Amino acid sequence: MLKRIVRKVFVGLFLFLFWPFFLYRKYGKKDINFADGSTIIANHYSDFDPFFIYLLAKKRDRLFFITNAGVKKKWITRIFCSLFDCLYVEEDEGFKNVRPIFDAIKKLKEGKVMVIFPEGVIRPTKEGFFEFNKGFVFIARKANSTIYPLYIYPDLLPFKRTKVYVNEPVPFEKIKEKDDLTAAFYLQSIIMDSSFKVG
Repeated sequence: MLKRIVRKVFVGLFLFLFWPFFLYRKYGKKDINFADGSTIIANHYSDFDPFFIYLLAKKRDRLFFITNAGVKKKWITRIFCSLFDCLYVEEDEGFKNVRPIFDAIKKLKEGKVMVIFPEGVIRPTKEGFFEFNKGFVFIARKANSTIYPLYIYPDLLPFKRTKVYVNEPVPFEKIKEKDDLTAAFYLQSIIMDSSFKVG
C-alpha cells in the first residue's frame, strides 16, 4: 500500500512538473475504459510511451507493465520503471522468464491491466515497426484477456501533442483459434493501420 501511494505521488509530481511535454491528442475509440484483466499493447518509439498510457487509463492503480530487464542498464529508464508496477523479463533467457510470465497471468486473473510493448525495443526513428514478439499472446491466452491495440506517435517538444490512436478492443475469443505468432502479427497489423489514421 505504501509503495503504491509513493508511486502515485512521484508520478503525479513528475507529470505536474513536466506537463508541457505530455500533452496528447486521442484518436479512435471515444470512451476509454480499459476492462479489468485486459491487455494493452502498443508500438514503442520513446522511453516516455508508458506515461501516455498511464494518462489514458481511468484506473491507473490497476496497471502493470511487462518490460525487458535491460531497461535497468540506463539510469533514466531505471528511474521510470521504479515509478510503475513492473515485471521484468530477460532477453533470450526462457527459463528465467517463467516466474514473471506466470506472475503476469496471475495479475490479469486478479483484474489488473497488463501493458506491454511487444517489439521489445524502442524504434527511435519513429518510422515503421519491429516484428512483435509473440509472448504476450501466450499470457493473454492463459488469462482470456481482452486486448487493446494502441498506436503512439510521440512528439516530446514542449506544448506539442503526442498522437495516440486507441483501437476497439479485441476479445481473445476472436483470435483464440490462431497460433500465437499469427495472432501477434494480426494485432500488430491493427496498430500499423492506425499509423495512417492520425495524420
